[in-house]
Amino acid sequence: MGIEVYCYPPGLMTTTPADVPGRLWYVARTMARQEKKLARELYQLKIPFYLPMLPRKNRRGHPTMFGRPLLSGFLFAYCDHEERRACLATGRVASMLVAGDQAKLQQDLQRIESSLKEGLEWFPADDSMFIGCTNPKKHETNPSSNTLQEILDSMGRD
Repeated sequence: MGIEVYCYPPGLMTTTPADVPGRLWYVARTMARQEKKLARELYQLKIPFYLPMLPRKNRRGHPTMFGRPLLSGFLFAYCDHEERRACLATGRVASMLVAGDQAKLQQDLQRIESSLKEGLEWFPADDSMFIGCTNPKKHETNPSSNTLQEILDSMGRD
């Protein structure tokens, strides 16, 4: 089993990423049960990413070292065109959409991370979690996907 990394670089969710030309936030829909494996590969490739994780408890109710993905089948990558191609080349990604409102996605991810660190219960996304993703091949915003929940649903979330 590999290392358990859910965010790279470590301060990605606490500070705004340094402006790197062409780097954008993408929502990656992973192949079944490949979120952690993709995270390990992106870590090795030094591609910034965030995989929101819920702590897992053992049978006695104590937290364990390993968690489970908050959004099963999804990972958020902050990458440029070449890094996006590297993500797809792993064979662990079914599709990737670029966020239309980059600042809003960053804010939403920071809110999720903050609530997870505080130990708050997490509830499914509501209308306040707007992302607005764009298909990178068509360069069009998907107007019917205004919430995180709708975007995840449109990408095939069960």
